[in-house]
Amino acid sequence: MIDEKRRILFDTDILIGYFRKRPEIKDIIDKVKRSEIEAFISAITEAEIYSGSLKDDDDLRIEALLSYFHRIPVDSGIAKRAGKLRAKYFKKYRLRTPDALIAASAEKMSLVLMTKNLKHFEFIEEIQLAK
Repeated sequence: MIDEKRRILFDTDILIGYFRKRPEIKDIIDKVKRSEIEAFISAITEAEIYSGSLKDDDDLRIEALLSYFHRIPVDSGIAKRAGKLRAKYFKKYRLRTPDALIAASAEKMSLVLMTKNLKHFEFIEEIQLAK
């Protein structure tokens, strides 16, 4: 459950779930739209969500949704931290660079990460996942 006024970094899969009209995700995004959750996305998530956009009206829907989110750019500090996380977790867990960048963003900004792809992040001790 999400506490009110929590600061959440949303993984790409949550936004995809919203566009696929998953009811449990719609409820969460509705809280974002009502400013009950302070919502963030990484620049990585922004790139990933646009990579599935095929039509102009897709872009309009994406832009409308993203207007509710603070965006976290990938700066050199996040890039360096992501590299360190990937070095730590790649051999055992195969942490991919985009996921390392998202995790580093959550860590740097002290955000809770919301994802349905738990296997991509649950082993990262440095971040907290939304339950």
